[in-house]
Amino acid sequence: MSNNRENSEKDKEFSSKLDDINTKLDKNYLTIKKTRIVVFVVIGIVAAVAVFGLVDEQNPQRPDVYTDTGHFVVENLKGETITESASWNIYEGEFLHIHILESQYVTESRTNVIRNAIMSEDKFSKDSEKIYSGWFGALKDLSDNRTERHMPYNIHFDVVSKPVGNVIIELTNNRNPDGYSGFTKLIVDEKHNAILNAKITIFEIEKLSKAELETIAKHEVGHAFGLPHSKSKQDLMYRQVSTQYGFISECDKDAMTKLYNVKLSGEFDCH
Repeated sequence: MSNNRENSEKDKEFSSKLDDINTKLDKNYLTIKKTRIVVFVVIGIVAAVAVFGLVDEQNPQRPDVYTDTGHFVVENLKGETITESASWNIYEGEFLHIHILESQYVTESRTNVIRNAIMSEDKFSKDSEKIYSGWFGALKDLSDNRTERHMPYNIHFDVVSKPVGNVIIELTNNRNPDGYSGFTKLIVDEKHNAILNAKITIFEIEKLSKAELETIAKHEVGHAFGLPHSKSKQDLMYRQVSTQYGFISECDKDAMTKLYNVKLSGEFDCH
């Protein structure tokens, strides 16, 4: 009898220990399961960030991003602001030198973005209209047009250590007091409405995406050629530029033709 009682107590003790072990195993299993879930979630988040980061790097344009690209000033040799349109008065075959001024903000990547904005010959079709990635391609297609003044078909682009050239582009991380992202100033011979030199400043450079920098550069170089603002919100030369319309249009080409025929005055219309 005594042995049976002892065996029964041992069985109960063994059963209790076994229950404790099972309980601990269940808790450990749940902990491991939760840990695995957390790990999978983290891996998923990292993968998503990597994928979207890659997409943004390959196609950095974000639709409907408006940048107040701002100010365009034309001054005569006395430093007085004038309202008349002006254009370059160059001889046929002469090069227009567009140079970026060296600084700590002029990286290889930014130089390539600006070079593409100016020198690209890529063109596409959009809504049965021909559009251009860079000014050189657009001007090249206009090279057969005879205008009163020669358009700057020949462009020399470079990075320079001194501000020497027809058009100087300066990159800075300073903020423009009026909040502009880009500013172009033309110095002109008022008597002949001829551009003598142009300076472009692009502000807060480290805040700009590649798409924004390229669009602002195209817009400001358009001013450096003498183009005023467009009245159309869907045009590169509209006073508030969108990366969605960061291309040179047939409208911009028509405006260039009018400008170099000395027939453009004030903002132009794309309709």
